[in-house]
Amino acid sequence: MFMEGSINSQKFLTIKELSGYLNVSVHTLYAWVRKDRIPHLKLNGLLRFDEEDIAKWLENNRSNGEGKSG
Repeated sequence: MFMEGSINSQKFLTIKELSGYLNVSVHTLYAWVRKDRIPHLKLNGLLRFDEEDIAKWLENNRSNGEGKSG
């Protein structure tokens, strides 16, 4: 039995689902995974993305719209 709020309530996305959500090619996502640029899980050889981890990753990588001066 799992504790409340554990893996039972998490949603895991496939690479195709995430590709559609982010409008990024599957090839690009595989490259990001290889370079460890995006949070991911390998479950018995299957690549998955935790929806909450992706939401946090997107928030942390959001640009404020201001370019770097210099």
